Amino acid sequence: MKLSLVIPTYNRPKDIDRLLFNLNLQDRKPDEVIIVDASETNETNLLVDSKIHAFAYPVSYYRHEKGLTRQRNYGISKAKYEIIGFTDDDSLFEPDYFSRIMELYEKDTSKEIGGVAGFIIQVEHSQIIEIDGRLNNVVKKEDFSDLMKEFFFKFPTLHRSKMRERIEKLLLMHSEEGTYCAGKGRFYCLRTLFRGQKTVDFLQGIAFYRKEVFDAVKYSEFFQGYGFGEDVHFSLQVGKQYKLMVDGEAMSYHLHAPSGRPDIYWIGYMHARNHFYIFKNYEERNILNHFVFFYFFCLNAILDVLPAIIGKNSLYRIRMFVGRINGVIHEFS
Repeated sequence: MKLSLVIPTYNRPKDIDRLLFNLNLQDRKPDEVIIVDASETNETNLLVDSKIHAFAYPVSYYRHEKGLTRQRNYGISKAKYEIIGFTDDDSLFEPDYFSRIMELYEKDTSKEIGGVAGFIIQVEHSQIIEIDGRLNNVVKKEDFSDLMKEFFFKFPTLHRSKMRERIEKLLLMHSEEGTYCAGKGRFYCLRTLFRGQKTVDFLQGIAFYRKEVFDAVKYSEFFQGYGFGEDVHFSLQVGKQYKLMVDGEAMSYHLHAPSGRPDIYWIGYMHARNHFYIFKNYEERNILNHFVFFYFFCLNAILDVLPAIIGKNSLYRIRMFVGRINGVIHEFS
């Protein structure tokens, strides 16, 4: 089996550069990499052209109109191989990542699995800036792994407020990781490191699908621009026909690059709008279900904004909260 890797990008040439050289460290490299660029300048194009011979895999570069789902769908139309994968441009991978993903598919002779992903470590972009110089000098796989472990594997469970978890359990907001609870309008991402594989309800943005999946399902272009939740919406549809699996030992790092993102108010607004769209496409629509959805959605928004009272990222949290509430009002109106 062979792998096509699609990389949508927007105004992030430095992150693309970092990612493409990281792919050189893979035990099993992509059989083709498809860059779909919506940037406002030619910087990414010039970078790829100037370094094309340094990549240990074929690279195709395309310009396309802005919009993550549009860019992904365009990349799908250009992909040649049996497995089509997607990654954010601000990501990095452990050297055994693609070999582990492809091994799952190659063992699945009955083709029950439609989507596979690895475990995503969420990383503050400022931390990557701190070690960028060291990353630039990494040429050995083991050196990359050692560097990542030094910075991002200090705890077996990814950091999350214990108080927040207790409150969520008290308010019946808690659910098992890797599940989508439609009634509560929430998807519960994997946060705890684990070994082996798990079956899940949905996959996030770094995910790999059988090509035949796209004969029936495409990324919805309802999710325009900064497409929060489009990966959940897509994978939930795939999950109606196939298994979705996560390999806990296939590690990737999402670096959260600040460039190319809208104002935090609009992220909050789209957070509400897109969550509701996913809910409407998944759950039976009636008054009770709508009430329960908005009840839990608003509870979650309130818990997110409360730390602003003690000055913890106050402006960020308040603008996000206002955006969310306006998104809810828009859906009711």
